[in-house]
Amino acid sequence: MSNNIDNITGSNMPETAQPSDLSTSSEQVPPPQPLSLEVDAPQKEPSANAKEIGQFRAILRAVFSKEGIQLLLSHHPNCEKYESHVFKIGRLRLCKGCILSYPPVYTIILMYIFWNAARTFLLTKSFRIANIYWFVIGFGVLTLGGYALKKYSRIINDFTKLFRGILAGFLVASVFAATTWYYAIIPALLFFTGLAFLSLKRGKEMDTTCKECEWHGNFETCPGFRGFYERLTGGTSKDQQPAGQLESTQQQIAPSKVGSDTASEVIAEKEP
Repeated sequence: MSNNIDNITGSNMPETAQPSDLSTSSEQVPPPQPLSLEVDAPQKEPSANAKEIGQFRAILRAVFSKEGIQLLLSHHPNCEKYESHVFKIGRLRLCKGCILSYPPVYTIILMYIFWNAARTFLLTKSFRIANIYWFVIGFGVLTLGGYALKKYSRIINDFTKLFRGILAGFLVASVFAATTWYYAIIPALLFFTGLAFLSLKRGKEMDTTCKECEWHGNFETCPGFRGFYERLTGGTSKDQQPAGQLESTQQQIAPSKVGSDTASEVIAEKEP
C-alpha cells in the first residue's frame, strides 16, 4: 500500500524546481522595462509679420549696402554696355541723365522763387509774350533737335540732357507765373507728358539692351547685378554662366543621360 501511495504521489505531484533551474529561467526572461513615450515638441513656424519684417530688413540691408548705393547713384547695372550712360569718378558711377538734367530744374525754380530780379526779367513781355515763354520755346526746339542728332555724337547727346533739364525748369516756373488756369495747365501737361515719355523710353531701351545681352536680362546671374542680388537674397548668386551656354550644356548632358538609362534597361533585361 505504501508503494501505491508512493507511485501516486510520484506520478501526480510536480517536481520541485531546483535552484539551478530558477537561476536559468531568471536569466532567460529579462525584467519588464518601463514604457517611455517621447513626444516631439511642435515646431513653431514664424508668423507672417515676422517673415515680412525679415524681408523688409533684407531689403534695407541690400539698398544701403555698397552695391546698393552704387546702383542707386548710377541707375544702371555695373556693365560695360552702360558705360556711356554714367560719369565715372574713381569707383563712383553717376547717372549722366540725372546729373545733367535735375540740377538745372531746381536751379531755375529756386531762382524764380527767391531772386526778384530773375523773376521780374522772366515776367517781362517781349514780342507780346513774357520772356519765360520764349525760354520754353527756345529750349524746346533745342531739346527736340538734340534728340534727332544725338546718335551722331556723344557730346550732342549730353547737351540734349542738359537742354531738357533747363526746359523742364522753365516749364515748372511758368506754372507759378501763370495768371490764368489755362496758362498753368498747358506747361504742367507738357512737363508730366515729357517725364512719362522719358521714363517709358528709358525703361524700354534698358529692357532691350539687357535682353540682347548674353545673360538675357537674368538678374540672378548677371554680373552687373551680382553684388546687389547677393545682398538682397542673403546668399550667393546662381552659377554665373550665360543663358545661351547654360542651355547648350543642358542639351549636351541630356542625350548622355538618356543613353545611360537605355543601357541600364538593356542590361536588366538580359539578366536572368
